[in-house]
Amino acid sequence: MVVEVPVFLSTRVEQVPVEIQIRTTAMNIWAGFEHEIFYTNRRAIPRRLINQLSEAAQAAHRLDTTMQLLHNEVATLRRQPCGDMQPDAPPVTALIGHAHRNGSTPSARAGIRSQAIPSTM
Repeated sequence: MVVEVPVFLSTRVEQVPVEIQIRTTAMNIWAGFEHEIFYTNRRAIPRRLINQLSEAAQAAHRLDTTMQLLHNEVATLRRQPCGDMQPDAPPVTALIGHAHRNGSTPSARAGIRSQAIPSTM
């Protein structure tokens, strides 16, 4: 997305176009590696490294797709009345909390504590 922002010079204000990139974490990591390999490296790039980068891009795409599907499913669950839940099924927040406490989420491994966001529904 390209937007214009004001740049304040000593004698005037000039609108300058800037690009805003919105990425998932996986996309950002992949883009960083790609930049380092192709733009800051002056040596020949081994085919093995190019293949691994391609595989990583595919894995990141699969992860993003899976996470979007999960997000959509959770959003659908939130719109359903609570009475529709299976009696023995834990709430989604309990599953997420369990994964975080056991260190199986990226934020948990990084030591980041999550905060509950109140539902607007």
